Amino acid sequence: MMQNIRAVATILIIALVVLFVIQNISMVTLSIFTIRVSMPLALLIVIVYLLGMMTGHTVVSFLRNISRR
Repeated sequence: MMQNIRAVATILIIALVVLFVIQNISMVTLSIFTIRVSMPLALLIVIVYLLGMMTGHTVVSFLRNISRR
């Protein structure tokens, strides 16, 4: 029973990701100082999300280390 729920949840998540990518396929230009990079909007969103995850993890680890002292 639990395997069926996981399979359905996995298929649903994959379908949502595919739908997200299809709807955000337009190209955007990111300008940082003098550098310009063009990429699909979906890719930019994923990159920003991953950077946010890394930043959040770093802050949480830092705060845990401070609280243990």
